[in-house]
Amino acid sequence: MMKNNKLYYMFFSYWKKELLILITAGLSMLLGLTTPYLAKIIIDEAYRNKDLKLLVILTTIGFIAFVLAASLNSLNDYLRSFIRIQMNFKLSRIVFRKLQTLSFKFFQDRATGGILYRLSHDIEELTHYIVEVLPQFIAILLRSLLILGVIFYLQPKIALLYLVLVPFLYLPSLYFTKKSKKAFIVWVEKTQAIFNRLQEVLSRIYLVKVFGKGRSEEFIYTKSIIDKLRFVLQRARLEAARNFVNNLVGKLILGFVIFYGGYQIIEGRMSLGDLSAVTIYLSQLSGLHGSWGSFFQQVSFGGVSYARLKDILEAEPRQGKTLPGMKTIITNGSIKFTDVSFGYNNTGLIFDNLNFFIPTGSRIALVGPSGCGKTTIVNLLLGLYSPLKGKIVIGGEEVRGGEPKFLYQSISVAPQEPFLWNDSVEGNIRYGKEKATAEEIIEASKIACADEFISGLSKGYQTIIGENACR
Repeated sequence: MMKNNKLYYMFFSYWKKELLILITAGLSMLLGLTTPYLAKIIIDEAYRNKDLKLLVILTTIGFIAFVLAASLNSLNDYLRSFIRIQMNFKLSRIVFRKLQTLSFKFFQDRATGGILYRLSHDIEELTHYIVEVLPQFIAILLRSLLILGVIFYLQPKIALLYLVLVPFLYLPSLYFTKKSKKAFIVWVEKTQAIFNRLQEVLSRIYLVKVFGKGRSEEFIYTKSIIDKLRFVLQRARLEAARNFVNNLVGKLILGFVIFYGGYQIIEGRMSLGDLSAVTIYLSQLSGLHGSWGSFFQQVSFGGVSYARLKDILEAEPRQGKTLPGMKTIITNGSIKFTDVSFGYNNTGLIFDNLNFFIPTGSRIALVGPSGCGKTTIVNLLLGLYSPLKGKIVIGGEEVRGGEPKFLYQSISVAPQEPFLWNDSVEGNIRYGKEKATAEEIIEASKIACADEFISGLSKGYQTIIGENACR
């Protein structure tokens, strides 16, 4: 599924716990299979012979089997939850780490809210899919085969009759799963669109306030929720229809088999205990039929979430040139553009065959109207983009897209729009140099003429300023 097969590695890194899950599920399943057989013996032997001692023994065995099965199910649930939490943590790290390797353009081409939604919803869905789908498939398949085996042992004709009728059980599930997948895809897209809009509105709340757009944004948000709810109701209708059809078909088949069993009892070819046991086993198979329907749906929904995460997981990482040696610093700060052409898309170039040279030690300004390419030149110098053609050289080293680390040790940037973290004043200043001393931070503040007002804050440099300095 993934080029580096990290999903498979993650799954098999828990193979011991997954094996324990399968073992506990298998034991619980075997214990569950004893109940109908005990009921058969109670009806055919204990009740018919009025054997109280046998009744007490069989009832005690049934109770012990029930307690053991419940204990094993609880252990199974805990193990699955443990693996799901661990895998969610690892997958979140993998996706976030992958995001850090992608180009700046990747983020410009995608809404921030959409990426955040994939980091939350789709990772949760995919984790559930990875952890649940294989053990569930094995458990359902083994239990179905074992129950069918027991029915074959008790009443081969009824087992054969059930096998002839069973395809009619799964045709509705396949049909409704296909329909539900389409509705689920639309629901995810609608939910992500709402998430995108919320992220934009809340991050630009100042703009919303000063332009008095609160009521307008409320209307847009309400409309998008109503639009989403239509698809929620569509999914609910499909789910209700699926359950109705499945239950109807299942009950019809079960009723037909029981009617046939009753006929066999009247003809003296089957005991009441046999029919009771077979009926219970068939009821268990009917429950497994519902589990198969849920399994098909999980596979379908998991595939949707994987396809959405695939956009991130298989995106090509940035490619850039890095100087040999991790601590290399540029000492010659000359900058040279040679026949550089660049455009953000195929509609046109921002500049074509741009040439200029800035010698070391110069102080220069780029002046021009908005959109002429001033910020673009800075982004190219930082390696956030690659030129379509031409060369950019800093201190004798060619710069290519990929955000080469050696540049960041030698270039400082003060963006046109200030970005401030919901952190202390010191934490914000230290962001560009994590190992900066307190003296260096104060000195930088003095150079920026900020030390005086920072010292007047309630906790000085330790004052939490809030998101974008809202405090």
